Amino acid sequence: MSEDKSVGTNAPQAPEKTTVVTSIGGTGMPSKNPFWKKKWFKITAIVFVLLCIISSCSGNKKQSDSSHASSSSTTASTPAVTQEEKDKTATSEEISKLQANYDQYINADQNWLASYTPESVAKLTAALDNAKKVLDNTSATSKEVNKASDDILNAVKNLKEPEAPAEHKAALRKAQTYSDRMYMSKQGIYEQLTSEYGEGFEPEAAQYAIDHVKADWNNNALQKAKTYRDRMSMSKNNIYEQLISQYGEKFTADEAQYAIDHLDD
Repeated sequence: MSEDKSVGTNAPQAPEKTTVVTSIGGTGMPSKNPFWKKKWFKITAIVFVLLCIISSCSGNKKQSDSSHASSSSTTASTPAVTQEEKDKTATSEEISKLQANYDQYINADQNWLASYTPESVAKLTAALDNAKKVLDNTSATSKEVNKASDDILNAVKNLKEPEAPAEHKAALRKAQTYSDRMYMSKQGIYEQLTSEYGEGFEPEAAQYAIDHVKADWNNNALQKAKTYRDRMSMSKNNIYEQLISQYGEKFTADEAQYAIDHLDD
């Protein structure tokens, strides 16, 4: 009898393959937690953030300390004036200076002051009144005395003349030309300005011009003297007479003598 070699129903079978479903729906390896969800990563991140905060605070403190030290150094290099120095009693020299300025202008010629605007004269008057109060105060401070003295000088410096009429300004321009180009004397210029054969200005305009012309009368006399010497070969005696003559240059005796004394300089 032949042997039946067929496999029976109870013979062992090969195991079936098992399919593993991953967490994202595919097949493959079992799912794992991402590293940023790990406990060790969270602890490391927290430590890093704390270190950054500590480092930032430390840097700001150093910068603040450095700024404070720089500010303290600047303050120390420029010491402030103490209240004691501000309130110190005026010295005799400071009081004498104020007294001299006060005396010089309290008795000023009223005709001189009349040539300035009332507003500017009023400021000088106020400065003098304040100076009198300071001088009468035996306990006046150095600051008060010096300020009173400066106020007087500033008021004098800022005295203003009224606006001159156009005629006066024209006469002044003419006078300046005669002085700068022809080296004429003060009287000679005035007569030239008022002469009907000259400029024909009114006496008031001519006088304004003479009062405001910028001229060195001594130098004008000297330049005239050199002209007579160089062009006409005149002697010193004749030059002197020509300079002071009412038919000549009309310089004063002092101006003419100055010219003769410096003729050979």
